[in-house]
Amino acid sequence: MKVPRLPRVVADDHSQAGSRRLGRDTMEGTRMAYFERTGSNTFRATEHVSGAWDIKTQHIAPALGLLVHAIELDHAARRADDQLRINRLSYDILGTLPVDVVEVEVEVLRPGRTIELVQATMSAAGRAGVILRAWLLQPSSTGTIAGSALPRLPSPDEVAPWDPTSIWPGGFIESAEVRRTTTEPGRGVVWSRTAQPLLADESTSRLAGFIGMVDIANGMNVRVDPGEVAFPNVDLTVHLFRQPAGEWVGLDTTVSFGATGAGLTSSVLHDVHGPVGTVAQALTVRPTAQQPIEVVAYDDTWPGQFDKVATVLRDALDGIPSQVEHVGSTSIRGLAAKPILDIDVIVDETDVPRALRAMEDAGYQHRGNLGVVGREAFFAPDVEPRRHVYLCTAGTLNVRNHLAVREVLTRREDLRDAYGAVKQQLADEPGMDIDTYLARKTDVLQKVLAESDLTADELQQIRELNNPND
Repeated sequence: MKVPRLPRVVADDHSQAGSRRLGRDTMEGTRMAYFERTGSNTFRATEHVSGAWDIKTQHIAPALGLLVHAIELDHAARRADDQLRINRLSYDILGTLPVDVVEVEVEVLRPGRTIELVQATMSAAGRAGVILRAWLLQPSSTGTIAGSALPRLPSPDEVAPWDPTSIWPGGFIESAEVRRTTTEPGRGVVWSRTAQPLLADESTSRLAGFIGMVDIANGMNVRVDPGEVAFPNVDLTVHLFRQPAGEWVGLDTTVSFGATGAGLTSSVLHDVHGPVGTVAQALTVRPTAQQPIEVVAYDDTWPGQFDKVATVLRDALDGIPSQVEHVGSTSIRGLAAKPILDIDVIVDETDVPRALRAMEDAGYQHRGNLGVVGREAFFAPDVEPRRHVYLCTAGTLNVRNHLAVREVLTRREDLRDAYGAVKQQLADEPGMDIDTYLARKTDVLQKVLAESDLTADELQQIRELNNPND
């Protein structure tokens, strides 16, 4: 269903200041808006939409407001005399969108007299970038019991102005007026508003404008320098218990990072009258700077670290025939190594499903085989000790390779020292990356494995795996 174009949508709860601002900007021309309509369901993003992570793509915030506008237009066209209210907005951000023309499609997924579920999709060049699912509920008179225990924020006048362009680039961030108080990294209060209308020459509701500012939450009280760690959100979900009023968006925000690359930005949403709802954003947390290859001298604590992890794994696998093996360089006394344990949990092929479930029950997060048949990788449930943990099928070349390296280097100190010297030399080279590191230690590893019972064909398979470009 295309988005209908109506001559005017009555705005919900526009403040007088907001109405005056909209009129002033319209007189200045369409260049001041975030979007310009180019057709019945197409819109052109202006320079004011350019993003914070990448100025060549859209900051997703205005697009989220535009999708609300599209749903409201569709709803007004279908049910002008029986309008429901939006109470939940759940966005999945499938990818970036260009600062260019986008298309919006609306469909009703669950029609109803008092409740509807409506979906709006924004696409560019035929590729969906954002999908919104909105629940619309019939309003009723509950004023006598209205209220919330959520604490109120200090008013915008009580919060100091702050320049978000000190951290973030992009046209959208430039367009936002921000006031901020921080209590610690990832925790603080923000008020924001914008002088830009959401859509040129077309009135939009206060809700659409409000939602068009909400995604800013993730970047206003950062835990870490965004130049060193990227933490974009992959979704955004808003729950409302009342409709917002006025032009200010208030955010009482907490940013949390987990140990395995996941994060969460949680905010209580406010207008100047108090709390209106909540918003949550799931984050993918990724260091952006290339991490140096770290090779350190052998650490006598590594065996004890392994024993603690192995005890937990063996308890989790109780009743499943298994071996928990310390492999890799940290398993070889006297060998310089990256300070990360490598641990293989070895089971028969028929026991892999049961073992996988048992490891997940112990808190390990399954990552798939990462391209290696017979080996399932896991994220550990905690940070220390640093470790790579794999569930391996007994008898596979991957397992035999790991055990052979450990066996040869344990009994051959000359090969152990030669291997350690190569590892340290590679790690000390400026700009060394992990792929080059693995490829360039292949030759010395082949010398090690030549002392094992692996066949020539198996040695070649291992060489190709470690250095596919050789």
